Amino acid sequence: MPEAAMTEEEFARALKTVDWANLQHCYGPAGNVPDLMLALFEDADRAGASDPPPMPPVERLMLAIFNQSALPPEPPNPCGQLFDCLYHQGDIYQATVAAVPFIIELVRQPRTRRHHRELLLLLESCLEDGFRYPHGVDPSSPRYAYWASQAENGEQAYWAAQEGIPLYVALLGDERPEIRIASAAVLRKCRERAGEILPHLRERLSQETEPEPRAALLLAMGALCRENEHAAAYLPSLLRGMEDVNATPIMRLAAMVGYVETGAAELPATAYRWLEKFREDADAIETDIFAKTSEAFAELMTRYEAVSHEGADAVIQRLLGLSSIPPSLSENADRTSAD
Repeated sequence: MPEAAMTEEEFARALKTVDWANLQHCYGPAGNVPDLMLALFEDADRAGASDPPPMPPVERLMLAIFNQSALPPEPPNPCGQLFDCLYHQGDIYQATVAAVPFIIELVRQPRTRRHHRELLLLLESCLEDGFRYPHGVDPSSPRYAYWASQAENGEQAYWAAQEGIPLYVALLGDERPEIRIASAAVLRKCRERAGEILPHLRERLSQETEPEPRAALLLAMGALCRENEHAAAYLPSLLRGMEDVNATPIMRLAAMVGYVETGAAELPATAYRWLEKFREDADAIETDIFAKTSEAFAELMTRYEAVSHEGADAVIQRLLGLSSIPPSLSENADRTSAD
């Protein structure tokens, strides 16, 4: 069970136990981090029916060009500022490591609920396991020191973010679909604790009825099954996701990508049959949940020998949110169409 939420006073006192001014974030000393976190509570007070509706982007642009004096100020966005300070272009800082327990606590707070999705995205970013200690670089060079510190910060943030697993599991049952999707995406990264998480994903899958949250659960299940000794017990859930005649294209595709993510040697024959039909359904899919599954998605397309070059390009570009097709994915599509 997740811990009970702190009171705001307890949260503010806990923030004071960290020497933020002596920690670094993207823009220097991290002394502003406590104020940004506390501003999320104040932001909740400002949000409400009395708020003016946001100005449409085109109208704001026109005013900015032709009549700047009439341009209303941008509303404050402390969550966006916090994200930018702590996770900037993939970099993780000392302050990020110190902030992770507080970000988990902010996701637990009812009064910060309008920011929960963005905070979960920040935690998901902290769970990127791509940190690498530098090799082949002169240890006396500044470049070595920078990459070594990045790797150390990344590793510490990675383990700190996993302390929120009970909360992420509880959020799989949240009333908001976007939070169920975001919490599944966070859990998908917690591979070292797959044995603990997988039963919760399977249980929730039996209860979830909405297509995108179901798809997010299937993707998380597939990722956590890779190199896991209990994977065989969860493959049937992914197979059922492919074979369910009532499944939407999003759900079925997620089951196929999840199956590939498990590392299974062969796709079942059912998958090839559905992939043949999938090209007809691609335009019906409007989602960004596949944006971080490019390797598994490319492997799925590589295995699918019947897909044409044009079909693979369109499907990959659309579902991965790419403006153009990377050469490696185009080569996969070329190879499958030529075979």
